[in-house]
Amino acid sequence: MDVFIARQPIFDKSMNVVAYELLYRNSKINTSLSDGDDATSSVLINGLLVMGLETLTDKKKAFIKFTKNLILDETVTLFKPDNMVVEVLEDVEPDGLLIEAIRRLKDAGYTVALDEYVESDNFEEVLNMTDIIKVDFQLCDEATVVRIAENYRNTRIKLFAEKLETQEQFDIAKKLGYTYFQGHFFAKPKVIVSKDIKSFSISHIRIMQELGTPEPDYKKISEAIESDLGLSYKLLKLVNSGIYFGINNITSIHQALVRLGIKEVAKWMTLVMMRDVGANKPEVLARTSIIRARALETLASKVKLEKRKEEFFLLGMLSMMDVIMGRSMKEILKELPLDSEIKSALVGEDNILRKGLEIILAYELADWDKVELLGGIGKGMIDEMISDSYFEAIRWTQELYVL
Repeated sequence: MDVFIARQPIFDKSMNVVAYELLYRNSKINTSLSDGDDATSSVLINGLLVMGLETLTDKKKAFIKFTKNLILDETVTLFKPDNMVVEVLEDVEPDGLLIEAIRRLKDAGYTVALDEYVESDNFEEVLNMTDIIKVDFQLCDEATVVRIAENYRNTRIKLFAEKLETQEQFDIAKKLGYTYFQGHFFAKPKVIVSKDIKSFSISHIRIMQELGTPEPDYKKISEAIESDLGLSYKLLKLVNSGIYFGINNITSIHQALVRLGIKEVAKWMTLVMMRDVGANKPEVLARTSIIRARALETLASKVKLEKRKEEFFLLGMLSMMDVIMGRSMKEILKELPLDSEIKSALVGEDNILRKGLEIILAYELADWDKVELLGGIGKGMIDEMISDSYFEAIRWTQELYVL
């Protein structure tokens, strides 16, 4: 499935790119028609968790528009404050709840920008916490542009001139002391296309049901995520996104959940559901990956490798990621906080995990000679264990997707 996002560069006075604004798109056509919550959710999922923030912004800051709802539910805090500027939309109602939520963001180190600023007493408290004011040069006349510059000239607030269309407008903004500049005069938004993996509605339902209980069970949530290739991949990307990255790499979905915490899992799932609601049942490549994962996990248990079954499961789950996403496995693995032995197995290096995967791959192709040549893993493995594990995995996968 293709996913789309547009980025528009932001310049300084010397016309150096200092940041990018990330914008929602639903196709290669460079326009957007979407509900605000859905648009921001798509930017976060597609841009930060699928394509990778550093890749999209060349390691510069990302300006992202946030609706009132997404500020109030602390969705922002899923992502690292060093990499992001939170744009508060111009049409929000700055009530006490919003002001308090913005104050928490400021205390946590986030940069706050006020989008399409209009002079209004309603935003006085928000302005006290604002770092950047964005002024629309198409919406405001020259007198307004000048007055705003004069009002904030000797303050800590930086001014952002947006929708500049001509050299004259750029020159005026520079002379008035604006710091950031953006518009079609410099560059139009560029649509970037990447591959995503669909998440499946049954996984959403199981996870949200468990999150809604008084004491959510990590084990049940991890089982639901493990049954969904798309969710598994997005979770691993999130855990490695900066805030949650630890010293030790993870070897299971359960470990990723523990590192994240129930509260953050709930926010993450809300984002995913807003973007993926109505997703179809799994495509054949994703289903094959899940079958491999379950078959490897079951086989590991049968050959006295019970303690490593989660590693085998994760290996099978990720074994077709390069095919599904249209990227090299080595490139994908740079973005995932996996144990080194799992990474080695995924790129074809010889170890016990790789040997297990090779056995399942040969069984898929009915290459009995290769199955025989590969031999076994663990203790006491016989051919019947492979067939039993594989057909149990098919049955298990089928049951997962019967609604």
